[in-house]
Amino acid sequence: MILNALMFVLGAWSVQQMAYLPSPALLTGIFLAALIMWCTLLHPRCSFQLHKVLRSSIFGLAALLFSIVWTSGFAIWRMNDELPHQWEQKTIVIVGVVASVPEVAERGVRFHFDVERIISKEALVPKHISLNQYVFFKNANNSEQETPPINQFHAGERWQLTVRLKRPHGTANPHGFDFESWALGENIRATGSIKNNAANSKLDDFVWRPSYMVEHLRERIKQRIERVLAHKPYSGVIQALVMGDDKQISADDWQVFLRTGTSHLMSISGLHITMLAGLAFGIVGFFWRRIPTL
Repeated sequence: MILNALMFVLGAWSVQQMAYLPSPALLTGIFLAALIMWCTLLHPRCSFQLHKVLRSSIFGLAALLFSIVWTSGFAIWRMNDELPHQWEQKTIVIVGVVASVPEVAERGVRFHFDVERIISKEALVPKHISLNQYVFFKNANNSEQETPPINQFHAGERWQLTVRLKRPHGTANPHGFDFESWALGENIRATGSIKNNAANSKLDDFVWRPSYMVEHLRERIKQRIERVLAHKPYSGVIQALVMGDDKQISADDWQVFLRTGTSHLMSISGLHITMLAGLAFGIVGFFWRRIPTL
């Protein structure tokens, strides 16, 4: 069992080192080969005729092949949900749900958005994107001017928005942050900004789904911390420890944490709480859907 698990991990790692994903035809052949090996080894006659070490090796090879098929198939499925090049920087009207707690950025707010419906004809948009609402823009005189305000976004709300999107792009600097890899891991298949439009409107105050309930709870906790600890220098630290939101920590505090080797605690602690809350809401949602059938 340990050998099979290690070979499965090795298969997933090998796919991550490939420059190109295997073709569907090749994956089908690999899957059939692994399936034949697995079924043959499970046959009673084969179990007595083959040496134990040989059987374990063949099982491990079958686990390796299954891992390659599973990892490649998942990667192909994830990569297919992308923004076409021809729809980059085009004005698109979409309907969806705010899927994360809005984060305050340098020039506005940023949040994840789950696309439910595309209003613009023939437009293709990934299901999971990241949107920015900029507070300022540069006018014709190249000076910053405040945009007309729109309603504040909150986790779990359903909105109709006018956006312009682009595919995730990152720099290729050695040892730098790989934004494209991070976006793929977070299942963010496009990024963009919200454009001021009269059609932008909130359709529902809340969409009842376990993941949105978790984000809504996190936002309420964040608002409570900001309200109680207003103007306190340690407010950002408390938010990081409780929620994993380290955006409000000052640069001076980060230097202290880096020198003392405690910077990782500012994000990891909050993520643990989020994972536990997500698990709890997931269990509740699982049984809630089955109550009418009991």
